[in-house]
Amino acid sequence: MPIDYVCRKCNKTYSSQEYEQSKFCKACGSFLMRNFRDDRYAQMLAQKVFGNQESSSKPDGYLKEKIALTRAAESLSERIARSKEYEVISETEKTTEQPAGSVESWIWSSEYDEALKLEKKLIKQYEGKNLHDAIAGKVFSNQQGECYQVSASCNSTFKKATYQESRQLIISDLKALPGIGPAREQTLKKQGFKTIEELENHPIWKKQAQNFMKIIDKQDISLIQSWLWQRFPKSHPLLHYLAGFCQD
Repeated sequence: MPIDYVCRKCNKTYSSQEYEQSKFCKACGSFLMRNFRDDRYAQMLAQKVFGNQESSSKPDGYLKEKIALTRAAESLSERIARSKEYEVISETEKTTEQPAGSVESWIWSSEYDEALKLEKKLIKQYEGKNLHDAIAGKVFSNQQGECYQVSASCNSTFKKATYQESRQLIISDLKALPGIGPAREQTLKKQGFKTIEELENHPIWKKQAQNFMKIIDKQDISLIQSWLWQRFPKSHPLLHYLAGFCQD
């Protein structure tokens, strides 16, 4: 069954080979969806979603919409299954430069191996022991029931990032713009677009870049935070640098 990929926003189609090179539309940057060019598949999917009776009683437009949503769900499930939280970089690939990206989503293989060794050591050290033996603390009660309280204190100094440092780090992550993932970011940086500010001159990304730079230069922390939350997890390290935008 022939398969191609289609942009749901501008309806441009791409071959499987083009999809392997980039999973985003070259015209508008939207994520590409699988498009099966076989009515037999659509018929089979309609029966799977609605059953024989409902698929024959619903209007054609209604069925097409439901089938498109089902395909989108399947594609997103496959994308999630393939995604990784981080990449392990082997020592043979280790250079003086960090891998692409302003925020770490990778670890060296030596560090990963050390973490596995520590895990085995701790499992062996505390095997058969209860929580009191492993972590010093005390039991106390409140309205929620019994809790185990662990207390500790330490002295630490924090270096506050300046506004300029924070601004530079945030605009250097091109993935802050919708439609730009790690692969596309790498391609754009090879083309000389190192920051979102420089993308204001790009034929495709200039409008989004201009909108983003407006809220950056206004130093509106809540708007910047809301924008970044749409692109990154709320605990993403990049959001910590919003502290640099605070006057106090």
